[in-house]
Amino acid sequence: MSDLTKTDLTGSKLVSFEKLESGDYADALWIVEDLDFMQQAADGYLKIKVPGNDTIHSYKAKFVEAEPNGNMAWFGESLVSPDHWGYGYASFIIQDGDLLGHFTTETGAYSLHSIGDGQYVLVEYEDDGVAPICGMQAPNDEDEHDNQPPTQDRSSNCDVKVLVLYTSAALSKAENIDLGVKGFIAQANHILRNSQIYHQALTFFLAGHELLPGFVESNSIGFDLEELTASTSLAHARRDALNADCVVLLTDGDCDNALGLTPSCGPSVGGSFSIVQIDAAGPWKTFTHELAHQFGCKHSTGNSNGACEPVSFEQPHWFRCGGRDRYTVMEAGIPKKKDRISYFSNPSVNYHGHDLGTATRDNAAWLRAMACTVSGYRISEDMSAYIYGESQVCMSKIIDPAIFVAIANGGGPGPYTYAWQTAINGYTFSPILSTTHVLTLDLSSKQPGDVVFIRVTVTSAYQQVVFAYFSVFIIEDTPECLYTKPLQTKETLKDAFSFQAQPNPADKEVNVVLNAKESSLATIELLNLIGQVFSSTSLKTKFNERVEVSIKTSDLPTGTYLIRVTSGDNTEVKKVTIVH
Repeated sequence: MSDLTKTDLTGSKLVSFEKLESGDYADALWIVEDLDFMQQAADGYLKIKVPGNDTIHSYKAKFVEAEPNGNMAWFGESLVSPDHWGYGYASFIIQDGDLLGHFTTETGAYSLHSIGDGQYVLVEYEDDGVAPICGMQAPNDEDEHDNQPPTQDRSSNCDVKVLVLYTSAALSKAENIDLGVKGFIAQANHILRNSQIYHQALTFFLAGHELLPGFVESNSIGFDLEELTASTSLAHARRDALNADCVVLLTDGDCDNALGLTPSCGPSVGGSFSIVQIDAAGPWKTFTHELAHQFGCKHSTGNSNGACEPVSFEQPHWFRCGGRDRYTVMEAGIPKKKDRISYFSNPSVNYHGHDLGTATRDNAAWLRAMACTVSGYRISEDMSAYIYGESQVCMSKIIDPAIFVAIANGGGPGPYTYAWQTAINGYTFSPILSTTHVLTLDLSSKQPGDVVFIRVTVTSAYQQVVFAYFSVFIIEDTPECLYTKPLQTKETLKDAFSFQAQPNPADKEVNVVLNAKESSLATIELLNLIGQVFSSTSLKTKFNERVEVSIKTSDLPTGTYLIRVTSGDNTEVKKVTIVH
């Protein structure tokens, strides 16, 4: 911790501090140092101490999304002891050395912002009053909002593209708008994963974020929402240009005692617009709350829904736990905003011995059911990438350089950027070896039995990021190995497969979802970094089939493992971390 105060800051550090100080809900601010955040995050645990309190707040990783360049999105929950979860959460994003995070304890809500040179501003938020988190209006034009596309087939991923706009007032308030927006998207995805809504069901992608020019905030969030959704609004043109399904406008205006607003009972094309007050977007999960309204998720019966009373299972859940009332994300009018936990209602999820829903309180089921409807508002290819090359190389062939080609699709208009890396253990990747779509690799030093792991990170012009993995096995010369196979081309893309492993980090089990593109014999294995196999499942897949396999991990020690999936002649490996 640090004894520094505002008077010790100059230049950009002072500007950052004063922006945070001007926040509508900032109660107290401190300057802290020596957090060693990156090392803690890599170890899977964070320890944070709030000045004036001797308690050390510990958080254990539940979901971590790390990129080769060191950027990271990290979500964890508080840990009172090695065997006992607490009631707080921590959600952080790191980009180019900058850090932004939100965390709660049993007694407060906080955010943490890097200002350079290993220094951070810690903000404690007010926790008074019962101001509604948001409101939801009945649609003004029933014909426009009720004209919904049909629910689509769930055989493929349903990724929803979100355009985040902001006003000049919100931009002047934000300490780092770029990092903040990406943090809001990451937090929304973490809450989905917490609620057992995994990647194959729904993922939010950032279609773009930019200033909405000429938009002047009024003293009424309802009036501002009408201006945002009007056919003459520039928001429509930007949405169309970027093929965005949903739009969220960040503001800093008077929100009529509401922190956000969405116009429709949804889901509907014309109603997929929301306004969110920027100071509340992350700390109180208002960004995620409003996005879920665009899918048709509602508040509790009679709770600020306008004419949109819940009718089926799209309601939040509330319950008494640890001596306090706890609320899932869609509850509104909460006396203590920190008591909104990072979950959507789901009766299949257990939280401190309490089921997080009932048959009529199941936001997770509703979001899964509506995901493909919302993702179909603006038809565009979701971004994907594959690596082509030889998965087995004979010893007699290693004298020749091996060539691997990345093929990318979707992600919006514009060029892709590539970053190739290799590893011998599946997780410690080298510095970037190539920045084109082709990697030429020298394998002359390898021996039979060696494995080379290859990863390419592909980024679209609109900053969507996907990873593709490939494994090369060095083997003794055999007739099959020496046979030269036809070079794979873009036309063979449909013959590949993909899989996801969630949650990651995992505790008691890992769920592997295989999206098969052909009829084949598939093998799903869990192994450690020296190749010891702990679990192996073989199954026959059909054309365009989605298969789920659960792998028990509760008996394995904490550490890094590999999920290896082989289907036909293709093999793909992904890293998974197990943390108990």
